[in-house]
Amino acid sequence: MEEIQNSTSNNQTMNEKPVIAVVGFPRSGTSLMMRMLHQGGLDVVAGNYASYEDDRANFCNEEFEFLRDCGGKAVKLLEAQRMRLPEISYNFIWMRRQAREQGKSQAKFLKQVMALPVEPEAGERLAQGILRDTLPAQARLMRMTRSNLCEVWFERLLSYPREEALKVQNFLNAVLDVDAMVAQVKKRPTGCLEGFMELEWAGR
Repeated sequence: MEEIQNSTSNNQTMNEKPVIAVVGFPRSGTSLMMRMLHQGGLDVVAGNYASYEDDRANFCNEEFEFLRDCGGKAVKLLEAQRMRLPEISYNFIWMRRQAREQGKSQAKFLKQVMALPVEPEAGERLAQGILRDTLPAQARLMRMTRSNLCEVWFERLLSYPREEALKVQNFLNAVLDVDAMVAQVKKRPTGCLEGFMELEWAGR
């Protein structure tokens, strides 16, 4: 899946700017994409410039009316398909990652950051859940909102950052600083590594 056009997007008014929502399951590259969009020139809605998360965007919250004021801005919405999103326009950038590596990274986060007990097979179970839930989650987003969706793979973003940055720019129909976006991508293997990029950005 590269890009999906939702037919209801034709109902958008000419002066209505869609919310640019970076979505997906945790540990898929959402923070990196937010950083790229920010450095590329977009305004972002975030409580910090490391994880790029906003407390109002937690899927456990009951309402997300703040998004009505986020037109034209980028906001990170993990597990967006579980949120009661307001009926406004969205351009979703869905971050995907090879499920086994994403599962490992989720397990690493639970153990090292959340200090939770993690069984050795947890990464594999998490990977199975990612494979099972991705397409239904994407379909739910497209049903519940007036939206378009572009899928970006983490592995391709690391390997071909300029191509992926240009794809995102074209999807958003925006003029972005592609060189600045590309500069945020650190050359590294695509698998799950020790450490966290977000902590590096925070200087920790």
